[in-house]
Amino acid sequence: MRLYLNKNSCITAGNPDVLIELYPGYITQQFVLEEFPDGSYAILNHYTQLALTTVDDQVQMRPYFSGNRNQRFEKFLRTDNSTGFRKVTRSVFSGTPDPMESITRIENWFFNSYRQSTGFYTPKNTRIKLEIACENVSGQSDPKLWVGAPFADPDTQYSRPRVYSLQEGENTITDPGGGIIYLQLTGERNTANLSFLEGIIDLPYFEAKKTRHHEYMDMLQQWNLSPYVELYSERSQVTVSRSAALAYAPTSESDMDTLMWVYETIISTSEDVIGLDASTPLHTRAAWKYHLVLGNYGGAGGAHASHGHTAYMEYFAQEMLTPEYLKKSWGGAP
Repeated sequence: MRLYLNKNSCITAGNPDVLIELYPGYITQQFVLEEFPDGSYAILNHYTQLALTTVDDQVQMRPYFSGNRNQRFEKFLRTDNSTGFRKVTRSVFSGTPDPMESITRIENWFFNSYRQSTGFYTPKNTRIKLEIACENVSGQSDPKLWVGAPFADPDTQYSRPRVYSLQEGENTITDPGGGIIYLQLTGERNTANLSFLEGIIDLPYFEAKKTRHHEYMDMLQQWNLSPYVELYSERSQVTVSRSAALAYAPTSESDMDTLMWVYETIISTSEDVIGLDASTPLHTRAAWKYHLVLGNYGGAGGAHASHGHTAYMEYFAQEMLTPEYLKKSWGGAP
């Protein structure tokens, strides 16, 4: 495979050159695709061991690491039947509003989660190396890395996530508890591009209306080093154990989209009841997603709500992972 930018020039895996005149004998102009279970691809040159990497608005050749999403691409068919590639966008994060905004406007003391999932897991006591490039970030909005979903770890000493401030450029972190990795970036005009360089493992996930059934099942089977799985819809983020996700795995193409539709319906109905129907700016819905976590919470009632999350005991797995049981559990959602 060769990657042409026009009929006379070709992407080349030399360093620092990327684009030079096409020459059939250049082995650095010949690439292979490595496909991931989520349907994305890395574009590799085996001779140089470099991978096509997007950096800001440029394309570079850099050392390959499967956790660097700036090296992940989606393949698509153009109208002229040629094949195109575009970068997977999950490495770019947008800033969130001030968490106090929803408290003062809605008078809801427990705000939703402003921690955005990176889609990665790190084991206990593993060194994480990452690179972050920020735009418009002020000193009061320094990005932070959170490790661990609340109450997800069976080891109760790590029930609470740990937080680390990040500096522009390279950062190195070693967390004793490990867990899913989240980014906190406040300030609605802020953006950050996050590249992991070592210490992380892909997290199986399902994203409503984007992830296909076979991709989700492939991730569950092949990305088996992560003990967690996450499910995403427009307003919800659901963290469950991989064992629960396998136990209640979907049996048809539409099951997971239906499940996430039920979450959306429950959230919309609940918010409409309390007046958050977007009829006026005052009645605009609270920012961010609702983060629901299946795990080790052991308090009264089997569930616990706090800032940024609601945690459930493991025996809620069937309700949280099957559409029909989720409907019944929440009062027969339509």
